[in-house]
Amino acid sequence: MSTDNVTTIQRSLWTMGDNALADKMVIRLLVNVRKRQKVPYKDLIASTLMAKDLVRNKYAVKIKESLLQSKFLSMKKTYQSSSLNPEGDMLRVLIKEQSWPYVCLRSTANKGQGVFANSFIKKGQVVCDYHGQTISSEEGKKRMRSTDSMATNYMLFLKQGKICIDAANQCSCHSRAEFMKTYGRHMNHSAKMWNVKPKAVDLAGTTVILLLAIRDVKAGEELLFDYGVRRGEDGEDIDWLKK
Repeated sequence: MSTDNVTTIQRSLWTMGDNALADKMVIRLLVNVRKRQKVPYKDLIASTLMAKDLVRNKYAVKIKESLLQSKFLSMKKTYQSSSLNPEGDMLRVLIKEQSWPYVCLRSTANKGQGVFANSFIKKGQVVCDYHGQTISSEEGKKRMRSTDSMATNYMLFLKQGKICIDAANQCSCHSRAEFMKTYGRHMNHSAKMWNVKPKAVDLAGTTVILLLAIRDVKAGEELLFDYGVRRGEDGEDIDWLKK
């Protein structure tokens, strides 16, 4: 391989690395800018990035301001758009970083922690993912029979019962501490007042479960979904899930 070809490949890899890092950084920046401006995402005004925003975390390597600014404005526009549903690389970053911008964890009066909207959420918008191990329905049913009842409450069956997301057991992409703080597993149940529904989507060959708002949700409102969909396909009848 010629020196020119090697140099070209190296430059391509550097560019890919910078783009991936910039994708992660802009999500964090977006959250920080919203906090600084103290407004919903839809009302964010253009923000000039500071020098420290361009530094690569612990490595102190700078990213081109033009690249970061461009991605920042693009992401801001995405969050302000009518659908507000990121795709592809951005969605992978949101899932990995758990940097979902419209939700937060709060303590509830009698249900422990819950997931709340920290700004207005439009109908159809992705609010977060339901994170856990993706397993077959057969394996999910096997785990349900061999574990305690509380753990089974974290198992979600979808795609006509073909797959199961086990949010009781740690995924391979997060540490235990990070996994325990993922938003979806903290979302509480309501069979009558649910305002979020799960949807299975394919992301680069991997099935992920996104939680979508079924109606407009006000800032400060708790996000709820019907746990009954988790086990209804198995024909189980659980009294408390009807409340």
